[in-house]
Amino acid sequence: MQRNSSPTTSNYSRNEARKLPRRKADKIRDALVILLIVLSLGLVVFSFYAPTYFTGKTEYKDYLLTGTIGDTIGGVMNPFIALAGVFITFLAFYMQFRANKLQVQLFTQAQNEQNYLLKEQLFFRLIDNLNQRIINFSFTEHLNENTVTHTSYRSMDALARDFSRRMNAASKLVGKGLFVEMPEAIPAKWVLSVCQASLIGNIYDEKQALELREKITALPTVGERTELIKKYFGDPRRTNSMLDAELARLAAAFFYTCSFELRKEAYGMVYTNAYRNLGNFLDGYTKNIAYLIDFIYKNGQHEFFLDYLISNLSNQELLLIFYFCASDRSTEKFRNQVREIGLLNNLANMKEALFGKPDTKQLEKELSLILA
Repeated sequence: MQRNSSPTTSNYSRNEARKLPRRKADKIRDALVILLIVLSLGLVVFSFYAPTYFTGKTEYKDYLLTGTIGDTIGGVMNPFIALAGVFITFLAFYMQFRANKLQVQLFTQAQNEQNYLLKEQLFFRLIDNLNQRIINFSFTEHLNENTVTHTSYRSMDALARDFSRRMNAASKLVGKGLFVEMPEAIPAKWVLSVCQASLIGNIYDEKQALELREKITALPTVGERTELIKKYFGDPRRTNSMLDAELARLAAAFFYTCSFELRKEAYGMVYTNAYRNLGNFLDGYTKNIAYLIDFIYKNGQHEFFLDYLISNLSNQELLLIFYFCASDRSTEKFRNQVREIGLLNNLANMKEALFGKPDTKQLEKELSLILA
């Protein structure tokens, strides 16, 4: 779950590696320009000595007998001067080509810088929209007989408490699910305390509780176990605060040992119930954060954008994103992106607000399952 601790260094190394071929090519081009200049100057200088060298009298030939000396000198010098002219002309075209290429590069660079500035402005505008949603958000919290309305970032604190209360309420289903899924792992004293709280099953000591656990374990199907549990714990649609409290305690003790499907069902119930009351805010916030992350991905996972986003998310926002990812309302694409950028790495700061108070390893494993 750890993000790369030195992304800037690796990016720098890759950029330097890409620059090496360009530097070698520039050196070769510069050497070619110098060579052409030297050849051209050499040919021009040599052309002045060419008539003397080529028309001098030797024992084999006397060039003075070939005709007009001017024609001879011109015929000797002109090829060298013409060849120097070819080199100079090629050099002029080549320098013009390089100048045009440099202009294109400068224009492209300026355009890229302008595009980056526009993307940066859009990013900060999206961040501001996310913050404005929280600033404009109000949440009414019902505490016993008191009703308190919270606004702005205080409402996020209240929302986190609301998620915790909803998770405690959903945990009774996890507790009953433990009797169906893994009754053999539940100690007899837990079975006894749950049965006594139900006031139905006539279980009075641990021996009877152990017999009931073995009876449940012996049943082969989920349906049969569920029907037997109803006889001892009552109809789940009926309210029994004592039973709910015992089932919640049982769920908290064995929460991270039961199947992930059972936990995921509880997470989904929490977010779905919260969505019924706070759908406008939750829908707007999650869509905004999803668009922000997708925007960063489309721009090459820019490290500055990622670091800024992660550092500006509050712990309460991380908790909201956690329950959203654990629900069926999140998309696979969003969960994959959250996992890859390590958006929930700092959720450990909110371990106390999570049901069952997981340790660091349990939380890491839970996140890997949720974001898989």
